[in-house]
Amino acid sequence: MPISNRDLIMKNSIISVMHETAKGLQDAGVMTDLTMREFDVLCLPKVEEFTPNQITELQNAWQIAEIEQAIREADAGDFASDAEISASWENLAKLEK
Repeated sequence: MPISNRDLIMKNSIISVMHETAKGLQDAGVMTDLTMREFDVLCLPKVEEFTPNQITELQNAWQIAEIEQAIREADAGDFASDAEISASWENLAKLEK
């Protein structure tokens, strides 16, 4: 059964309260820094795993969104000024050194 948004919000708020409590214990000297670091790891969100096909689909969607945004900006006449282009070239030259 999938987790509802309400359940996810509740879970996140409980984890947040628990983390704040643990931080308070650390600040009071009751919990060691090492224990706090271990607690921090437990509070991290689950990392979602993607298949190679999903990664490719995400990359393609991102590229399409970037192209569509660029077209909207071009249609609106929103182009980089000569000064902005010069500054970009200068920054690139600095990176090459």
